[in-house]
Amino acid sequence: MDQEALIKQWIMSDPDRLEALTIAAAQELSGWCLAAGFVRNLVWDKLHDVSASTPLNDIDLIYFDSNDISVSRDREIEQGLRGVSTFPWSVKNQARMHERNRDYPYTSTEDAMSFWVEVETAVGAALDDSGDDLTQQKWTLV
Repeated sequence: MDQEALIKQWIMSDPDRLEALTIAAAQELSGWCLAAGFVRNLVWDKLHDVSASTPLNDIDLIYFDSNDISVSRDREIEQGLRGVSTFPWSVKNQARMHERNRDYPYTSTEDAMSFWVEVETAVGAALDDSGDDLTQQKWTLV
């Protein structure tokens, strides 16, 4: 089994991660994915045979919307997410993040992730449009 298929299998068999993906998908954000520790922690736990999952101090929901790059929009999304779950959400519109990072404007979520310093976190997962399966377009395995 290749790495992508194995990671996909691990995520799809993790009830908390699957629930987080389902909740995130319901937001219908452009270019969204759950990234950083959401995928990295699971992979490291599996590779190191950790019996209890490493807790997620946050769930990074990233998306790309150049029409509204306000921080208040991210806070509004976070508030809505916290209204339907107890997960520790952290929402960031990648269309704005180039300013903080002093980069040229990003063109997409994937482009923004390509600038992340910690390569292990530059992996994202999203459900496909039907909400039944992980989409492959957000995989940025480096």
